[in-house]
Amino acid sequence: MRVEDEISIIEERIRKEIESQKNGGRLAGYPKSVLQRGRVDVFSACIIEPTGELKRYIHEMLPYMHFTQPKVIVRVSGTHSLVRYAEADEETETKSFDVLLYSNGTGAWSSSFFIWIFKDGRIAFTNKGKYNLSWDDILKKKLDESSVRSKILETIALQNLEENRSAASTSSSNGGCYIATCVYGSYDCPQVWTLRRYRDYKMSKSLAGRLFIRTYYTFSPSFVKWFGKRKWFVSFWKKHLDKAVSQLREKGYSDEPYDDYPY
Repeated sequence: MRVEDEISIIEERIRKEIESQKNGGRLAGYPKSVLQRGRVDVFSACIIEPTGELKRYIHEMLPYMHFTQPKVIVRVSGTHSLVRYAEADEETETKSFDVLLYSNGTGAWSSSFFIWIFKDGRIAFTNKGKYNLSWDDILKKKLDESSVRSKILETIALQNLEENRSAASTSSSNGGCYIATCVYGSYDCPQVWTLRRYRDYKMSKSLAGRLFIRTYYTFSPSFVKWFGKRKWFVSFWKKHLDKAVSQLREKGYSDEPYDDYPY
């Protein structure tokens, strides 16, 4: 082989490496038909096997994780799979344990870096659940294996607290811990099933949404206790909730019987 040819080959390899870094580790060349059928694109999060210390930490903590966030995995080649949030109209048995690693706000140009962990120990790094991230992207935020481990532990602890709070609320004899339950008279009715789907499929996917859910569970029992038997309270909330339920149904959120994902 001529020297010129060898140089050309090396130049092409370097060019591809640089392009790969620009894309944050995203892979290209997937069949368009597979992407469209799976509702993913080349920017979707890639499922990978963790390595080194990160792999050891994840497998150490797998028994303590509760996998509650519905995902859809799309195999796009013999060795690569992409993953995305499950949409409201999809039923999936695949669930992940989601850990927020970094966030700089909630605006259009904000970033929210997550690690999605699956029951088999595989993972995906993603920004806002839409864009794939590489380990180098995580390192640039001054995160390493040890800090990721700390984030996972914090999320496990938070999940345990939320589940305990939810269990206490569910076991309450009067069942009046939620405004929607107070308004519609039952935790298990079509309107509340629609609202619960929206909470699990949409609100729980963002930091702001999870903070709202946490705040709602903290204060709504007191509101219902103080005002739940007042006609003005029920009438006020029913008007707003009826409108919200109608809009959610138009967007595809079902009113069929529904079991919560644990919080």
